[in-house]
Amino acid sequence: MSGNRSSLPARYRRGLVTATLNNSSAFGFSILITSSFGLLSHLHGAPGPGQVGLFALGAVLAFSVIEAVVSRGFRRRPRRQPYNVVLLGTAVDLVSVAAALAVAYGVAALLPATASWGLAPLLAAATYVLVQGADLALAERLEAELDREPDGAEPD
Repeated sequence: MSGNRSSLPARYRRGLVTATLNNSSAFGFSILITSSFGLLSHLHGAPGPGQVGLFALGAVLAFSVIEAVVSRGFRRRPRRQPYNVVLLGTAVDLVSVAAALAVAYGVAALLPATASWGLAPLLAAATYVLVQGADLALAERLEAELDREPDGAEPD
């Protein structure tokens, strides 16, 4: 064995942290987009090929627009959050998924089928990213507050 002598449980914990960190946002989005597709199918029936295309385009377009905005037209590389902030912020993915699914439902309930197949994933994906961004901002603030606590001190 070379230089790494950490125990199997310690290596396993590091593996779990990496696995959850690298997959948590995609996992939450996968749940959201799959649930949205099912919801639209229930409310408007099985989609035709064009409606499936609109659904995919809507979901992708939301990410593209938000990426363009936060990178200032793809000219700046945004600063990434520290690992512990991402772990804390994405641990509450339920909030992002629930908010975005509610948006998808509202769009699907109010609009005709073809409009719903394009707009529901667009607005749901945008909601997911925007709410998750707020979750991460809150996690960053909480992490900063915890860093200010002296070791062993109980928070107020």
